[in-house]
Amino acid sequence: MQIPEYRMRQIKETSETVRSHLKLGDVCFVDFFNVVFPRLKSIFPTFQIVRLPDSAMPNAEAFADTECKHISIRESIWQALVSGDPRARFTVAHEIGHLFLGHTAYTARSNDPSMYRDPFTKTQESEANAFASFFLMPTDLAEKFNTADDIQNNFGVSRQSAAIRIEELDRERRKKAGQKRKLPQNAVDFLSEAKKRGIPIKSDLSSE
Repeated sequence: MQIPEYRMRQIKETSETVRSHLKLGDVCFVDFFNVVFPRLKSIFPTFQIVRLPDSAMPNAEAFADTECKHISIRESIWQALVSGDPRARFTVAHEIGHLFLGHTAYTARSNDPSMYRDPFTKTQESEANAFASFFLMPTDLAEKFNTADDIQNNFGVSRQSAAIRIEELDRERRKKAGQKRKLPQNAVDFLSEAKKRGIPIKSDLSSE
C-alpha cells in the first residue's frame, strides 16, 4: 500500500527520533539485545519482550500490544534473531515501529496475507515496514554506501530490503539534483522502434 509523502516524512522523522533516544548515533548494525531492548525500558516502563512457543502463534511471527507496550515473538523468530537473521531483525524493528507510530490494538507481522485484508490493517503494516527500513537503514548512514550488497552487509538486512532502500536513496538523490531516472535499455529499444513506425512517443528516450 502506497504511503502518502507527508506521512512517510513523519515516519522517517519518528525513526530518527527513536534512534536518537536509544543513542544509536552512527551505529549501522543495530544491537537489539544489549542496546535496543534495555533502552526501550527507559522510554516505555512497561515494555516487555514475551517469547511464546511457535504453536501459540501459528499465524504470526511477532505481534505488538501497543497499549501495554509488549512485543510477543514466537520462539523460532527469537532464535533467528539471536543468530542475526535479517528477516527476524526486520520483524522486530517492524513491531517496534507499531509502538511508536500511534497504531492501535494488536498488530502482527505474518507471511499470511489473509491477515491484512482490511485497509486499516494494511496501512498500519505498511507504515511499520517503512519505520523498520528507516530504523535499520537510516538515511544519513545508508547514503554513504553505493550498492545493495554494501547495505546488506553493513546493516544486517536482507538483500531485498537493501535493494529497495538503495532504490529509495537513488530516487532521493535524483530528486535533489533535478535528474530523471533513465529508462531501461529494453524500454528504450522498444520505444525507439515504435517511433520509427510512426507511433507518437512523448517519452524522452534517454530518461523517464
